Amino acid sequence: MNPSDVLTIADELSERDLAILRSLRGHRLVTTTQLRRLHLPTDSPDTRSATRLTQRVLTRLEGRRLIARLYQRIGGVRRGADSIVWQLAATGDRLLSAMDGDKRRRYLEPRRAFIKHTVAVTELAVQLREAVRAGQLDQVDLTPEPDNWHRFVGQHAQPETLKPDLAAIAVTDDYEDHWLLERDLASEHPTVVVRKAYVYERFVASGAYQDQHGVVPAVLWVVPSSERKETLQRALGRARDLTPGMHRVVTDADFLPTVLAGTTPGLTD
Repeated sequence: MNPSDVLTIADELSERDLAILRSLRGHRLVTTTQLRRLHLPTDSPDTRSATRLTQRVLTRLEGRRLIARLYQRIGGVRRGADSIVWQLAATGDRLLSAMDGDKRRRYLEPRRAFIKHTVAVTELAVQLREAVRAGQLDQVDLTPEPDNWHRFVGQHAQPETLKPDLAAIAVTDDYEDHWLLERDLASEHPTVVVRKAYVYERFVASGAYQDQHGVVPAVLWVVPSSERKETLQRALGRARDLTPGMHRVVTDADFLPTVLAGTTPGLTD
């Protein structure tokens, strides 16, 4: 896509259109409902009008081949248009790459497990942005994958890479809380979670995050049920040499209240 094509398309898009494209680039996969909550919010309990408008906007962007719907839906076909999952299409990616100078990516139909997990991570980001809109947070800085990956030197001078699902800096009353978020869907054995917890431990021990931000981040594992929470708490509690207060496990319902309460130390409630 040459510069003149980019300018022609960009001139025909609204700021909201471009914001939608950037949300899809940043979070990779987003549902219709999540895009409505991000870009066409409403204070009314009746969201039908906003949903219809969202669908019209997305259909228009799809018609211009800027975005693409996935064949698979979250929640099944009976959930209707709200369950459609969207991603940036190649043309949209080329446009943003030309405008923002970002590196282009490949866009393929991902596996269902990847779709489910990615949409679940996006939901955490949507909730945090809604908290800012509601005045519960002054500001939130979110960094999704792969931009939040950290390469560091671990034990025995071994190079390692930490890959959080989402990094968040929540700001309230001039205080910054630094979170590294892991979205667990109870699909992995607890030992896998413990192994990743040790990667976080080695990352913090390297001092790389502290050198950049001046604080030690809290690691928040967000799980789908109380049963899963208890399972991971037991696994992390049995693990040796984990830093007290750094790892917490919360259910979906407790995710936002936990972030709003801040990073006061206290290992898994």
